[in-house]
Amino acid sequence: MRKNIFITSIAAVSLLLSVAEVARCTSIELRPVAETFVLNPGSGNSFSNAADHNYGGSGSRCVSAASASAYSVSEGIDDEPKGEFDSILKFDTSAIAGMNVSELTLTLNISNGNRSAFDIFNYLGHSGDFGVYLMTSDWEIGSGTPSSDATSTVGVTYNSLQDILADNEPTLLDTFYYDAANPYGSPELYSFSLSLTNQDLIDVLYSGQELSLLLLPEDDEVCFNFTSYVQHNADPSKNKYRDQGAILDVVVPEPSVMCLLTFSGLVMIRKNRVRVS
Repeated sequence: MRKNIFITSIAAVSLLLSVAEVARCTSIELRPVAETFVLNPGSGNSFSNAADHNYGGSGSRCVSAASASAYSVSEGIDDEPKGEFDSILKFDTSAIAGMNVSELTLTLNISNGNRSAFDIFNYLGHSGDFGVYLMTSDWEIGSGTPSSDATSTVGVTYNSLQDILADNEPTLLDTFYYDAANPYGSPELYSFSLSLTNQDLIDVLYSGQELSLLLLPEDDEVCFNFTSYVQHNADPSKNKYRDQGAILDVVVPEPSVMCLLTFSGLVMIRKNRVRVS
């Protein structure tokens, strides 16, 4: 009799834990702790030294192919392509250390139709493919902006990024298609669900390390700008943060429910064992 009750109790607790793991999950929102874009300028960009400049203090980020279109008859825009833009986002994942991630979604507030006051961006977005890569977090954001044409001395630049990637080759996590449904208008949220098949990514998340994602153009046409969350300043007290900036949404099992059910199950087993003694 005692054995049957004990086995039944174990089965009941296991069932409860299985149901809880499936049904009770929580979403944890992570914001960048550092972010920037780098630029290898094209013929239509007035920043001749842009490849040695950093833009951590810019209010927008950009992903663009070197030959992406900047032309529109209807809008009277006939610019040369501005060059290749790559963006980097760094997240602190310590809040999810030890948790098994079931979903990972990157959301960007994509806005186009903005050359910026210094004519650095393409004026139009364009549909196309871009890749999200896992890269080393050994880089600095810097506080450079398009308002200064001086060569930056602190922070990652296009040229220094090439050296970083040569020493630590990035890993492609996923390729996404940007549809440019709103290429010239108000910002819109775009969410991209990342595959969780890469073991290096899983290890970074489980250990709570810093996670750096590199966004690169994957064809000759893609181009979009998105709002920065953290606009870095040389004086950290003057950093600007925007709710519209990038979000990394992480779905994990809810720890409190699991712990509560485990404890309750053990108590139930203990009571049954005492009752039949």
